[in-house]
Amino acid sequence: MGRKIREIIAGIFIAIVMANAPVAAQDSQVTLRLAHWVPPGNTNDIGLHIWADAVTEASGGSIQFQFFPGQQLGKAADHYNMARDGISDLSWIAVSYSPGAFPIAGVTELPFFVGDAVAGSVEISDWYEEYAPTEMPDVKFCMMYVSTPGSIHSTVPIRVPDDLKGKRVRPVNERLSRLVSTLGGQVFQVTVPEMRDGLERGLFDTTFFRWKSIVDFHLTELLTYHLDMPMYVSHFALVMNRSAYERLSDDQKAVIDDHCNGAWAGKMAANWAGEEAEDGGRDAYYGQESQTVYAPSKDEIRQWKDAAAPLTEQWISEVAASGHTRKDPQVVLEELRNRLGSAGALVED
Repeated sequence: MGRKIREIIAGIFIAIVMANAPVAAQDSQVTLRLAHWVPPGNTNDIGLHIWADAVTEASGGSIQFQFFPGQQLGKAADHYNMARDGISDLSWIAVSYSPGAFPIAGVTELPFFVGDAVAGSVEISDWYEEYAPTEMPDVKFCMMYVSTPGSIHSTVPIRVPDDLKGKRVRPVNERLSRLVSTLGGQVFQVTVPEMRDGLERGLFDTTFFRWKSIVDFHLTELLTYHLDMPMYVSHFALVMNRSAYERLSDDQKAVIDDHCNGAWAGKMAANWAGEEAEDGGRDAYYGQESQTVYAPSKDEIRQWKDAAAPLTEQWISEVAASGHTRKDPQVVLEELRNRLGSAGALVED
């Protein structure tokens, strides 16, 4: 056999071996549209970019993201439906903007309940994974996290529950709406991006809000009275369109799953809480001539807690009526309370 023929046969043999050798599968690149309603550069926008960058890196670059901030694809209150309907592939939602839709998740709306955003978010997100398939069946639930505790901020002094009587109040969730109504206040429901316009037009004079958010949304010259009392947290979730998730490869799904959990919820909350700590949070308001901060006495705090106490029984009744779980709602509540207590994330009595 001539040398030339041997070289040809050897080449064919090598080609056959290479053709049948296992090779690493290369996932097709996908670009997921992630929508939210806060401005670019907002702390939560930054946190979502950190999360997305981690997903991209873990996927070897096969999962990319296109961001749509500042209500570009729809109003703040529409973001859950946007993910459900495929207008976005992922949406960052304010859970309270869908009142009554997610009663189990609404437990975090109870006043004087969650006291630590970071440790609390880890526990809340992992706890809610059991209930999300029933409450949010239209989407893939990724994570849920909460803000640092907020309080009452206003254009007029508010110190005790009776001071809300006759006031026009913007609550942040359904529980606080009921509290305001019970105390004789008038409820005005507006989303965060609509707040400035509402204040300037005199539609409301009092709001529940996070300290740092007053600065973020340029409201310090409008809200000049502050009640220094950690009263509530706001809760947010990242949800994904089911079809967008199912279109991913198994490896890509695994990457998403690895970044949808309580640990990442804690990171998102830590990013938010860390910025507030750097900027001074509520402490930054003390000593400012244009701002009046009132620290309530123990008796006054007890008045607020007593006024809010009936909201827990209302929540239990609503969850029981919803059919979203076969468990006794009291058991559901105690499960979360125990987790928060073990993590040191409950509001202190």
